[in-house]
This record gives sequence, structure tokens and C-alpha cells, in this order.
Amino acid sequence: MVEEKKRIFKPTLETKLIREDFNRVEALARAEGRTKSEIVREALLWYLDHKAELANKPRETE
Repeated sequence: MVEEKKRIFKPTLETKLIREDFNRVEALARAEGRTKSEIVREALLWYLDHKAELANKPRETE
């Protein structure tokens, strides 16, 4: 009997960045030897994990 492979659902998310922000992501990825996708994925997951804390924290004024 042939074992069926389980399909893993990996949806894609697309966004647009201004050139300056794209360059920052690209430079960080290059410096860390990672892909831009890895950098953005990590940042997004961190944001989602900390969103409640950020919403309740007063913003510092410049």
C-alpha cells in the first residue's frame, strides 16, 4: 500500500512596502543570512504575539 503524503497548507500573504523599508528588510536578511520572507514572517508573528501588550501601552512622544 502506498502511503499518501499529507498536504501542508501554507497560504501566501502579499504586501507592498516603500523602497526604503524594502531596502531595510533586504539589508537585514543579507546581514543575517536569511531570506526576506523569514525576516517578515518573524516580524509579523512577533507583532501578533505582542499586539495586546502594545495596544495597552501608552505611546511615547518624540
